[in-house]
Amino acid sequence: MIRNSLKVARLRARFSSSFNQEEVGKFGKVKDWWDPSGSQRGLHAYNPLRVDFVRKLTFGYGHASSGFHFLRHKKLLDVGCGPGIFAEVALAHQSIARFGGEVTGLDASAFCVDLATKHKLRDPKIRDSLSYVHGTLGRLR
Repeated sequence: MIRNSLKVARLRARFSSSFNQEEVGKFGKVKDWWDPSGSQRGLHAYNPLRVDFVRKLTFGYGHASSGFHFLRHKKLLDVGCGPGIFAEVALAHQSIARFGGEVTGLDASAFCVDLATKHKLRDPKIRDSLSYVHGTLGRLR
């Protein structure tokens, strides 16, 4: 009985956090996030599928609309946003900003949040509809 309690306590301690500091450190070392031909090219390649997945989950898989009209004046939270690739693609290429939608990216890596914040400033169409927060979901207020 005591041995099982210790196992449970160890498991809870191991999985009580919403992020892994080792992973955060690893992603903080990537220098070519925004290069579609770089080390993160896979992420860039399947990003349109992720955007479409959000649309389908919200609309339903049988819906004919391919737009983001359903996001009119809605707010999205991109948890684990990294340098903001999904958030920017969703805003810029799917015109969420045009419908009054806003996206907030949340990431545990200060490096990635800084990179995302600097990158969004390059596009005046999205910079006012996109914000980034350094932190974790468990500490978001």
